[in-house]
Amino acid sequence: MAFLEKTSFTLEKTKEHLSRIGESEVGDEPLGESDLIENYLVQYALVSFYSEMEQELAKIVRNRLALSGDQKLATFLYNLNEKMIKRAKTSDMRSFLKNFGCTPEDLLSDVNESELSFYGTAIANRHQVSHASGGTMSLGDLERALDAAKKILTSVETTIR
Repeated sequence: MAFLEKTSFTLEKTKEHLSRIGESEVGDEPLGESDLIENYLVQYALVSFYSEMEQELAKIVRNRLALSGDQKLATFLYNLNEKMIKRAKTSDMRSFLKNFGCTPEDLLSDVNESELSFYGTAIANRHQVSHASGGTMSLGDLERALDAAKKILTSVETTIR
């Protein structure tokens, strides 16, 4: 399953836009605005990324619950746990995966520490954008976090099957 398509598209268009800005020059000096513009676009992408992660996690759980064959029970369980299911921090994901009966060895076992670190940094930066003075993540680091997030979502999907 393809995950985080909106965020992937956003980052692709951001890179295209930034490359055009980098090519624009006034006289012999570059415009010098690309770092500031990159920061603003990455902050937007972080908010979009977090929102899309919540949606993807919810969709994975809804799809799994639907396999029970009992739509009313699946709806009840989803609604009972919706706030917990949509949390994008890895510690929260581990908590809800335990509710599926997954063992600690199962939880995000195919995602390495470096990937988890980039992902965690993106989540922390998103919180800075939404609740404080803004994030400081680079576009390259957000791209690495996006790759990690796709792996995390695949791991969650596989783990609860």
